[in-house]
Amino acid sequence: LCLRTQSLKYSLKAEAGAWKSLYAKHLHGLAKTALDDQMAYLKAGEKIINTDVVTMEEVRNTLLHLKELENREAELDLQLIPIETMYYLLRKYEVRIPKEEFDCLSSIHQTWKGIV
Repeated sequence: LCLRTQSLKYSLKAEAGAWKSLYAKHLHGLAKTALDDQMAYLKAGEKIINTDVVTMEEVRNTLLHLKELENREAELDLQLIPIETMYYLLRKYEVRIPKEEFDCLSSIHQTWKGIV
């Protein structure tokens, strides 16, 4: 009895490759969305903190927002860990990711420290 499984082997490899590609595309979409959300939050916070303060009401609002940012610091770290893990997996399996996204990911901690 002789079984020829070469075509089955090639089909399974092709299917695994297609699944890997689709999974990587979906994972990249999730990671990019999460990273963009975090950066948008930080940019909004930076904008509020860097506005010119003229009235006492603006001083109060700025200080309240700064306090909120300080309180969210630990939460931000917890939200960044899964994002960093997703990008690590994408890099590990050699998925093409724009350099700007990696730069943004690496600079997010410095951006956060600059605001707070």
